[in-house]
Amino acid sequence: MTTDDPWQHWTAPDQLLAELDRLRAENRRLAAQIADDEQRITRTLQYTTQALTDRIHHHVHLAHCVRAALTQGRAVTNGPATAHIYLSTGCLHGDLVLPDGRTGHQYCQGDTGQAGAKSPAQCKFCATPCVCPCHQEQTGA
Repeated sequence: MTTDDPWQHWTAPDQLLAELDRLRAENRRLAAQIADDEQRITRTLQYTTQALTDRIHHHVHLAHCVRAALTQGRAVTNGPATAHIYLSTGCLHGDLVLPDGRTGHQYCQGDTGQAGAKSPAQCKFCATPCVCPCHQEQTGA
């Protein structure tokens, strides 16, 4: 062999086996990292999908509130509860822990929201109560 031979340093079998073991360990490490990344991406996609679904639910709900208010000839933000069914987006999250540390149910039942003060367990546009069973104690149902 010449000194220019790229395989010259792989002449001993124990060196080949050691390199093979090193490559296998590196492959295991990379496979574990890929699995962790896949789980993180899956959780992010699930959270993002839920957030988009909640946003759609919110806009549909707002449209129902506006339609009910217009047909009843009153302002959107006052008056008695309309005939629509309201389910808080917090309750849609249920027992999932939100970024602020509360579960979705705790968020709905609380008197503070992302934008500050809010009325617990009711529509902010028309005061329709949330129909989630977690409010049965509050409503006496």
